[in-house]
Amino acid sequence: MTPRVRFIYVSLIPPVGQSGQNSFELGIVPALDEVCTERPEVDFTAFCSCRESDEAAANVHVVPLHGKSNKNYMAFQWRLLLALGKDLWKHRRSERVVFLRYHDSMIAPLVLGFFFNFQLLIRTGPVLPNLKVYDKTPGYFVYHTIRISLGLLIRRASKTITVTEQIKQWVIKEYGTPEAKFEILPNAVDTNSFRPRKCERSEWGVPQNDPLMVFVGLIYNDSGLDTVLHAMANLHRTGSTPPHFLILGDGPSLQKLVGLSKELGIEQYAHWAGFQSRDRVIAAINASDICLAPFPRRVFEVTGSSSLKLFEYLACDRPIFASRADDHAFIERESLGQLVEPENTEAWATALTSIGDWSQSLDGRGRQFALNHHSYAAAASRIIAMGMESIKAKRR
Repeated sequence: MTPRVRFIYVSLIPPVGQSGQNSFELGIVPALDEVCTERPEVDFTAFCSCRESDEAAANVHVVPLHGKSNKNYMAFQWRLLLALGKDLWKHRRSERVVFLRYHDSMIAPLVLGFFFNFQLLIRTGPVLPNLKVYDKTPGYFVYHTIRISLGLLIRRASKTITVTEQIKQWVIKEYGTPEAKFEILPNAVDTNSFRPRKCERSEWGVPQNDPLMVFVGLIYNDSGLDTVLHAMANLHRTGSTPPHFLILGDGPSLQKLVGLSKELGIEQYAHWAGFQSRDRVIAAINASDICLAPFPRRVFEVTGSSSLKLFEYLACDRPIFASRADDHAFIERESLGQLVEPENTEAWATALTSIGDWSQSLDGRGRQFALNHHSYAAAASRIIAMGMESIKAKRR
């Protein structure tokens, strides 16, 4: 019997392998499948890009993407248009919900919306401001194509999902969307993989008994690492020994910051590990005394913060030193770490002297917070509920 509800997840990002961008897909696809399995009236499938050699889950329709170029993105959209259109037609007697992770090239669901009746959920960030953040400079035509297509999708959607209040407000201001059509759903973490375990810091070139702080993520202008490096240099100049700093990740600012650590004379304390596998990231987090999220003010003004790294740290029960902002207020409220004024070198230098106060685990508080509020199971349940509510609203 054809299920009464067909729930379809659509993304340009593959739910296999480790690309540095697909943590959401790796977690949400199996979580959505599990939640739908528990509801016999709902059938789940996903359409995602994958290399033809990748082995995706049985419920994932592989849509080939042959490289990151405008030509390949458009070819992907054509393939997605045909594959998703076929599925929508096949299940035309069912209620259908399409949950879309927005990408600049994602126009196939928009086109199909003119031919098929389905409920649309869209998850998006501040797309146009992010073009500047990530040094993307599309031409006039491409920029306005992105702006118009995103606007049409948001207008078509039953719900638009954002991870922060700031992103929600950007969309409302940019497109005049009613506030009732929004849901804020912060990032989620794979709590099965990210969990406490005993790890040695000596494997990272850090003496086992020396204090260690860890940062994981994209290394770009808004990572805030320059503030931490300057704070370490302040301690070094005044005769204090700075903690060791292990940085995992790659990005456009990596070489600049490596050079800065040498220029400041603290290269013996700054350990640049580059991109690492998920298992190595988990090992580094668990080897740390504290983990960092030192974002500058601009991040909170443009996008807000629901950084995945925060919840990965907490799932491993590690304390966090983060920039002070409303989005980070839960860290002090729940006694999960310490907040420091963003871009304030002296404040960060003072904070780094208190690492010893946080050198033990959080006695399970961090992990429990991640389980209760940021697991993929919890996120999937909310997303499915949004889809079912949109169907009920249509019937009324």
